[in-house]
Amino acid sequence: KDIMRRELIVEMIRDTSANIVMIQEPGSLDQDTMAHIRRLLRLTFGEIKVIYQRFNCRYGGILTIVTKDWVHRVKKVIWDPKSLARYHAIQLRGKQAKTITVINTYRPHFKSTGLRSVAEYQRMRLELNDAYSSIEESYEQDIRNSIFEELREGHEVILTGDINKRTYDEIQLWETMELASMVNCLEVTLQIKNQPTRVPGEGAAIDHIYNSSGIQTLSGGILEKTTLSDHTPIWAQFSGLNVFYNVA
Repeated sequence: KDIMRRELIVEMIRDTSANIVMIQEPGSLDQDTMAHIRRLLRLTFGEIKVIYQRFNCRYGGILTIVTKDWVHRVKKVIWDPKSLARYHAIQLRGKQAKTITVINTYRPHFKSTGLRSVAEYQRMRLELNDAYSSIEESYEQDIRNSIFEELREGHEVILTGDINKRTYDEIQLWETMELASMVNCLEVTLQIKNQPTRVPGEGAAIDHIYNSSGIQTLSGGILEKTTLSDHTPIWAQFSGLNVFYNVA
């Protein structure tokens, strides 16, 4: 299965013109598999940057690949402050000396932690010195702080990922997007609404791309189902920056 997955990841990138590929929940990719993916990518595409963060459980984790045309634009990688692989951010050199911060996120839920009980979670909270009562609340506060820190620095922000929630569900992240004047570029800008991004089940639209007001959305969409995932890839092209995303 892992051999198939790593070949498909390379094939997926080869078949797109993306500058950045972001994958959520690659939890089953062990170190050997990731090393092989890096070798395949470099043999196929030349110089690239692979940013991988894995939580020590079956679920979760995030993987970002910056292809060769944009490697020189990477200024800084910002990691999840609690090392839980809920999100990481890449600062990129944009046009006219602008910095564009792209955040790759997997919004966690209790199942995604791999924890077996509430007591186990409480022990983890103590280890992390986490004051929040749930992993969801902790995530919401941390990612809000990260987004507003980037905006205060004058950076444009793009957030993309497997949020595990629809836009009409009540979660704090949507309040953060509104306060930050960030818009869902597929639903709002391109009017792509009510198209599911996950199968099977109810086929909910739970994968999203948001961008701040200084970024122009040129195009985007939801691709057909791939054999790589139970989610369909979503993508967007921005002025001066392509972003392609898929959940593995």
